[in-house]
Parts: sequence; structure tokens; C-alpha cells
Amino acid sequence: MAVYSGAVRFRRYQVLGKIPEDPATTYSEKIKHFSFDPLSDEDVRTEAVGWVATDDWFDTDLYPGRIGVGRQIFMTLRLDERKIPSKILVHECKKLEAEWKEKNDRDRLSRSERDDVKSIVTRNLSARVLPSVRGVDFCWDLDRSELLFFSCAEKVNESFRTIFEKTFTATLRPLIPFALAVRELDEKGTAQASTVYETPFAEGEGR
Repeated sequence: MAVYSGAVRFRRYQVLGKIPEDPATTYSEKIKHFSFDPLSDEDVRTEAVGWVATDDWFDTDLYPGRIGVGRQIFMTLRLDERKIPSKILVHECKKLEAEWKEKNDRDRLSRSERDDVKSIVTRNLSARVLPSVRGVDFCWDLDRSELLFFSCAEKVNESFRTIFEKTFTATLRPLIPFALAVRELDEKGTAQASTVYETPFAEGEGR
């Protein structure tokens, strides 16, 4: 779990949307639908993304009592990626293309045949390549409608926002300082909230 692994970096979001009375139970089917589905040897996917238990990245049995503590929800987004080194892929494709041309007594292969060769080689090599495994935790405070996601990487956050919004039918809004200031004024009922505007510190293409 990220909060136990040393230095902690996270992004903070506001969750926009109606929260049910018993969220862990209400969301259980959707969570199950978007739980992690690992890459298999025959898999044509290069990435796999889904929910797993915070204390065990190989456990997708996410029943309500496993993900909820009081009015908070904890889960981990697991992201697996399988990459075949490009030089090895090109080399193996050339070998198989040469075999096909010799077998069929031809000088060239059509584009569709080369695509078939690449698919065959990719499938064969994928079975020999172990995916990289990454897990990122999130903590959702239902009463405050706030969420902490323990990664600042933009690509990872993009994947998280996409699967979170599909799972919970809610929108995530980054809580940047400007948004926090406006929300604080709104919560206090201050009329000035509607007159607060974001001011850029730079102009032009470098903004």
C-alpha cells in the first residue's frame, strides 16, 4: 500500500455525483465488472487495467466489507503492461517472412500477409514476456466527496479517471488550489465566490 511505502505523492479529487446510502453494496456489481483481468499467454492485449484489493494485488474478490471502512472506500488500481522489445519483434518477423517466401516460392509478401506474420510473432513472443505490474491505491471519503489517488503520473491518472467514472458513474474534478479556494468560499456562503477568477501567470505558447 502506497501510504506504508515511504514518501507519499498523490492527487486530490472532488467526486461529483449522487452517492447512494450503501455505496459499497450498491457499487459491488460494477466493481466486479471492472475488476482486474490478468493477461494470458494467448492474450492479444498489451495492457490490463482493473480493481484489486489494496492488501493483495492478486485478489479480485472485492466484496463490500473488503473495500469499505466506515464511510470510506479503499481499493487499488492494478496496471499491467507487456512490452516486446522492438528489435526482437522486427528480427522474428523477418525470419518468419523469409520462411513464408521460401515455402511459397515468392519474392514478396502482401501487406495483409505481413500483418498476419506480425500477429503470429507477437502472439508467440507475448507468451514468453512477463508483464510489468503496478498498483496504485485510492481512498474515497464519501462524506467529504473527496478522493486521494496515490500517483501523480498523468497517464496513470487518466486511466484511473476513466475506470473510476465508469465504475461509480461519477465525475472526478482535480482539486487544484483555485478549485479549493472557490469551494471554501462557497461552503462559507460568501458572495465573493462568484467573483473569483483564475489568473494565469504566463501568456502565449508557453502557458
